[in-house]
Amino acid sequence: MAEQTITSNSLKIWTEDFGNSSHPSLVLVNGATFQGIYWETEFCERIADHGIHVLRYDHRDSGLSTLVDYQKNPYTMSDLADDVLAILNAYGIDSAHISGFSMGGMICQML
Repeated sequence: MAEQTITSNSLKIWTEDFGNSSHPSLVLVNGATFQGIYWETEFCERIADHGIHVLRYDHRDSGLSTLVDYQKNPYTMSDLADDVLAILNAYGIDSAHISGFSMGGMICQML
């Protein structure tokens, strides 16, 4: 597992990946206000042990990612989906499986 901070629209997004990056990738997308660590390390490792490259991350405005003054700099669901695309690009991933819950499910649908 390795942490990496990537840039999306001038914001820093904290990410962490598990497993072999040459395997098919899975991005785990949180609900609103949840940090990437919601997807527990053991859970991510177990998926990686089955030949899946797993990525988890903190949405902008949560955890170790850039905190945003939403009143001054509002963002949209499309912006949050673009963050996932920026993560994939930073890792050099052309396609991936995605899984999310709550707001993360909506982000997955937008992707």
